[in-house]
Amino acid sequence: MIVVSSEHIYGETIVTSLGTVSGTAICSRSQAGNFLGKLRAIAGGRMSGYEKIMREARDAAIAEMVADAEKNGADAIVAFRIANGGMTVGDDDEFVEVLAYGTAVQIKKSG
Repeated sequence: MIVVSSEHIYGETIVTSLGTVSGTAICSRSQAGNFLGKLRAIAGGRMSGYEKIMREARDAAIAEMVADAEKNGADAIVAFRIANGGMTVGDDDEFVEVLAYGTAVQIKKSG
């Protein structure tokens, strides 16, 4: 599956637009991880636990978007974008949400 952030795929001809496809992932750390993250925030520095969960959420959202496109018969996704945000529930539970989206297309087959 070709996934590009541009509206065109250089060297390919888009023949059909199949509409918007997306994938979402919402992930959280354990309460112990959230506690350690708050300590790191006080001390400063990189927050590797949160970086890991953001990577995992991003990868899951992109995989879900690609699966959505494949289900619709797409060869590629153009205008790919990714958005993320955080949310809390109560005082302790922190979540990250990642949304991957783009336009599913079919490209002209070679030969």
